[in-house]
Amino acid sequence: MRIKHHSIFKNLNKNVIDWEQLRNDPSESSYFLPENKSMYIELCNQNFDENLTSFISKILDTNNINEVFSLGSGRAILEFHLSNSKDVSVSDSSSSILKLKKF
Repeated sequence: MRIKHHSIFKNLNKNVIDWEQLRNDPSESSYFLPENKSMYIELCNQNFDENLTSFISKILDTNNINEVFSLGSGRAILEFHLSNSKDVSVSDSSSSILKLKKF
């Protein structure tokens, strides 16, 4: 299966998506990752649907799944919420996403 990503970026002037640039650019509000933990947690809690996490957790529990490996994690907001009850890993190893591990 091939999944294509379609989005409108404010400052990305390349033919290839540069996730590092997007996550470090405050004007890219859908992708930007703050530099400190409290700002990241605030971002994770803004307009987040807890029903989504609950729904996914129930499916995982029903199938005895305790670990989640996330592909295309974006800002890792869903992963942040799932990590309260599951062991979550993300596929992205860019420095912008790795700063979350420092929190």
